[in-house]
Amino acid sequence: MIKNNLQWKIGGEAGFGIMTLGVLFSRICTHGGLKTFAYPEYPSLIRGGHNTYQVFISDQQATSQIHDVHLLVALNQETLKLHLAELADGAAVIYDPADFGSESPKTEGKNVVLVPIEMNKLIKEKNGKPIERNTVALGASFGLLKYPWQYVEQAIRHWFKDKKPSLAESNVAFAKNGYELAQKQAEKFGYVLTTIDNAEKQMVVSGNEAIALGAIQAGLKLFAAYPMTPSSAILSSLAKNEKKYNLVVKHTEDELAAMNLIIGAGFAGARAMTATSGGGFALMTEALGMAGIAEVPVVVIMGMRGGPSTGLPTWTSQGDLRFVLHASHSEFPRLVLAPGDAQECFYLTHQAFNLAEIYQLPVIILVDKYVQESWQSIPLFNTAKLQINRGKLLTQTQLAKRAAEEIFPRYQHTADGISNRALPGLAGGIHIASSYEHTPEGYTTEDETEVTAQNDKRFKKLDAYLAKDVCGPKLYGAKKADVTLIGWGSTKLPGQQVLRLAEKQNISVNYLHFTYLDPLPINLVQTALQNCQKTLCVEGNKLGQFEGLLKQKIGFTMTGHYREYGARPFYPEKILEQVKKIL
Repeated sequence: MIKNNLQWKIGGEAGFGIMTLGVLFSRICTHGGLKTFAYPEYPSLIRGGHNTYQVFISDQQATSQIHDVHLLVALNQETLKLHLAELADGAAVIYDPADFGSESPKTEGKNVVLVPIEMNKLIKEKNGKPIERNTVALGASFGLLKYPWQYVEQAIRHWFKDKKPSLAESNVAFAKNGYELAQKQAEKFGYVLTTIDNAEKQMVVSGNEAIALGAIQAGLKLFAAYPMTPSSAILSSLAKNEKKYNLVVKHTEDELAAMNLIIGAGFAGARAMTATSGGGFALMTEALGMAGIAEVPVVVIMGMRGGPSTGLPTWTSQGDLRFVLHASHSEFPRLVLAPGDAQECFYLTHQAFNLAEIYQLPVIILVDKYVQESWQSIPLFNTAKLQINRGKLLTQTQLAKRAAEEIFPRYQHTADGISNRALPGLAGGIHIASSYEHTPEGYTTEDETEVTAQNDKRFKKLDAYLAKDVCGPKLYGAKKADVTLIGWGSTKLPGQQVLRLAEKQNISVNYLHFTYLDPLPINLVQTALQNCQKTLCVEGNKLGQFEGLLKQKIGFTMTGHYREYGARPFYPEKILEQVKKIL
């Protein structure tokens, strides 16, 4: 009997409630102390198509999905056909015989435990709704895994707590029916889930939710966006909390409006953010340059997906790194941070607002569909030490020494390149900000000396950032290893899971994770890389954009690389195969 180490997967058409069921499954496991990582896949359709949701469960570490599926819930024939090759030896398939007609499911000789549950018949007999069969499947999954019923019931009741009581009762009853039917067949299945005593408190959160929560914690006041996958959930999450946290959330007519709106808000002193994907960010780039030259603090969430053009709206990619590093015309400083998991999404988003105001520039959070829409069980966020730093923002008291009518030198030259800020409307803080090159007072200028000086001033701020606030790459695993995986952003998730697989096979591997991408902290990067023996760069694009960046900046050459650009995430098993090739 294998305990607390398996992957559950459910598949069916859009509209079957698969995404809701997947989140519920994760939360039920997490409430019992288990660790989970959940990853959904779905086409760009409202109805139909093939949707899946897979959850890897472990009592030790769960930072990515794995290849093998141990329990498959097939809500239609297509699910079994498409995912049969993923089934591990001894895996189980929960299915409704009515979906397969007179024939039994075809398993092509694989050692698979078939678990028939008459979900549709049960729903009809009890006058349930068709979508409630997914609740039967949820209960059946935990009944087969011998997981304590009370955790299932508690999670369902909590999910429906703000809806009609009858809805909660109905779903609990259907889940109980499924649980008991599967429980009768549990002895033939070789996997079990048990609860963990005295486990630390956890929550299940997606990268998008973590970004929204990090922004709220940082004092977000205005969020403006046009919905675009994979960042749309940030808009919906913040909209739900608009009144609770006194936010202004705007669904704008397009991405140009969203970017210009947050620039106006940032100029006025409000902490402001937008979220988009590659196509939307392309429309924002001219305005991004205005934030750069006017030195307005803004935060931009850039969620990567397969491209170019419309590309693959619901699939993942790391193909926009170079685009983000150089977006907009000419040159101006910007910061680019790439969180690798839900925790980093929260803490780096919070930090981004501080950095934007301290250094008075745009900060871009570069994420992708994989980290944004995956759901991870993580410890509760520790906010005790999180502080808000608004940089050189002068108060009315500080401005009182100036004559009310005197023009405020908003772009005054300073030792660190960071000028004082004043909010419009404050006496003594009157100043000009525009998209033109300017003098220290904000007046438009074409003077060669002043243009050069203002450019130097803006870029000087990066020296202060590199000296005070940047972090180098973080090493996971042993200090020294035969092979070091090099990754950035979401490759952290499977990268960490590889270490566990490698340990079981006595393969010496560690993982070096890059989060602060622009400007790159050269000295810290060189120090981190000097201890590496063989290196394998893992990234989700065809051209090796990050590998090329390291070569460009410090002349570092990788031993090898592994690139995925088929719009699917990395799997730890495949990464380990590539490691073996360079040993």
